[in-house]
Amino acid sequence: MSDNIARLNRMSDADYEHERQRVRDTYGDSSAEAAAKRDQAMALLFARSNWTQEELAAKEGKSRQWMVCRLRFGQFLTFATTVASAEKLPTNLSERRFRGFWEQTNKADNDRKRYLEVIGAITAGTGKLIGMPAGTDLKLGRKVVEAFGDGKWHDAEAIADHFPDETIERIDGVLDRMKRLGTFGVKAEERKHGRAMQYRIYHADKTVNVAELKSKLAPLIQGLKEEGKKNMATMSPGTVARLAALLERLIDEWSE
Repeated sequence: MSDNIARLNRMSDADYEHERQRVRDTYGDSSAEAAAKRDQAMALLFARSNWTQEELAAKEGKSRQWMVCRLRFGQFLTFATTVASAEKLPTNLSERRFRGFWEQTNKADNDRKRYLEVIGAITAGTGKLIGMPAGTDLKLGRKVVEAFGDGKWHDAEAIADHFPDETIERIDGVLDRMKRLGTFGVKAEERKHGRAMQYRIYHADKTVNVAELKSKLAPLIQGLKEEGKKNMATMSPGTVARLAALLERLIDEWSE
């Protein structure tokens, strides 16, 4: 009788796989992954609570510094989910491992730029955690940005020659992550120029809303179009110069 009841209540293969995946999503595949998932969930709770550090520390019975670290981790996780170029974070990313990468970033940079550097250091397009030695790539990335982050095109060979002690593979890896993931707080573009490959690197810590771009640039563009339709006798050089000056002012405003 009991066997018959068991057969009637037997899960389907699809139901079993669904429940198995739910357990894995909640608890991970190992104790380390389960601990990391709990770290992430609690850090997100702290960040969403809008409680002060002191209130959270008192509630959890922890020191203020302990809570500062967890709040920062929660703010990072929140930020990472809003960055279009960010790969899915590894499931075994604990607060402690995050902190190791965070401490290698430039303390003079703002949080957004440091978060972007951390994302670049812990991911390489696979969603898997890279070991701490990747921090050396973090330092190399900052050196590349310092030397070539001027928004101009540079031959890949010239970039490599600038770092004679680094391997081509490591430099290529840094440039590739800049291009694909927007790591190290910059954006990078690649093009073929003759027989050479070139990269253009520029800082990405200043963004402009698309709606703002359209609303402010549309009148200037329309004005230039109207002047372009006129003949030499009716065209106003003064109008063109005024529109160009307004465009230049906007660019300066957005780049500050």
